[in-house]
Amino acid sequence: MSATSKCMLIYNLVCCCLWTVILFTSLQYVFNKEKYPITTFWSNYKNIITITQSLAIFEIFFTIIGIINSVVSIVTIQVFSRLFVVYLIFNFLPNTNKWILSCLIAWAIIDIIRYLFYSLNILNLRFNILASLRKK
Repeated sequence: MSATSKCMLIYNLVCCCLWTVILFTSLQYVFNKEKYPITTFWSNYKNIITITQSLAIFEIFFTIIGIINSVVSIVTIQVFSRLFVVYLIFNFLPNTNKWILSCLIAWAIIDIIRYLFYSLNILNLRFNILASLRKK
């Protein structure tokens, strides 16, 4: 396996793991409101969410240098639209706003599938269900 493939595998696995943590944490707040009041969510988890989402900046770099075969302008818009939401919207919503959880759960499901799909592709492993979910 080339150094580039190893780098991409590590990046994809790290992102997949971080989004998995965010998904399960968010679901705890949805399903166990007594133990996990929504008012504590953003203050407790904004750092991991911000870091996880900010890692996507590497995807712009990977596209520019040709590791990822994609259009730089599209990747840049996708990445910065999410960063805009995290940095400029989430930080100013009231701590009782459930929209943050809804958004994070959707992003987490999408990104877990995406990063797992990419990781397995690097390892030459193919799962039809994962490929189907990726294309939906």
